[in-house]
Amino acid sequence: MFSNFRFQSTILSGTPTGTNANGIIVVGVGSLALNNIGLNFIGGWAALAGDTADLNIGYDVTVTNPAYKIDDILLTFNGHTTGTGFTDVTEQVTAIPSTGVLGQASVDTTNIPTSLSSHVVLTSQLTTARINKDFFYSGGQNGTAVVSLITQQLSQSTSVPEPGTYGMLAGSGIGGLLLLRRRTKA
Repeated sequence: MFSNFRFQSTILSGTPTGTNANGIIVVGVGSLALNNIGLNFIGGWAALAGDTADLNIGYDVTVTNPAYKIDDILLTFNGHTTGTGFTDVTEQVTAIPSTGVLGQASVDTTNIPTSLSSHVVLTSQLTTARINKDFFYSGGQNGTAVVSLITQQLSQSTSVPEPGTYGMLAGSGIGGLLLLRRRTKA
C-alpha cells in the first residue's frame, strides 16, 4: 500500500518542463501475487540548453501481508540526453522512523555508459519503508535532457531468521536432546 506522497520542485535555471506535480501520472505496476509491487511515474520532463530542475518525490510503502517484508528495490528510467544535457535519479530507502539509509539506487545519463536501471538489496527487511527520489535534469550549456518514465519496484519476501536465531535454535535443540538422553539413562 502506498501513502503519504510528497512532491517538491526547484527550478534552478531557465524554464524546464514537468516541474508541476499535476503533470505527473502515477500508475501501479507489479503483482501482489508475485510479491513484486511498484509505481510508474509518467511525465513530460524536459530541459533545453540553459534549463535545470531538481525534483523531490517521496512516498511511504507498507506491505499488506505482515508475513512479508520489503527486501529490495529496482529503479529504472528512460532518460535521454544530447550534447551537454544530463539526467540523474537517486533514490534512498529508510525505515519509519528513520534509522538511516537502508538502500540507495541511482540511474543516470551523465556517465558513459548510461545507467538506466539499478537493483539494490536493502540492508534490513522492512514492513514499512519511506522512499525519497531526487530527480535532477538539465540541458547544460548546449544540450537537451528528456525523461518520460521512472519506474520503482519493490520485492516482498517472507521473513528469513537472522543467523543468530539459527544458532539459538540449534543450541536449544542440542540442549533438549542432551536433557532427554540424560533422563532416558536415569
